Amino acid sequence: MLGHIALQHLLQEAHSRIDPEWNIPGPLVEHLHACVNNLF
Repeated sequence: MLGHIALQHLLQEAHSRIDPEWNIPGPLVEHLHACVNNLF
């Protein structure tokens, strides 16, 4: 469970850094979050 929280935090951190520069679509980010949630 702790790994899951850490991984989500990493995803959010990465998204906050990458999104302005790479302009990643919101739905894609949501899909990635859903995939991570399904792993745990």
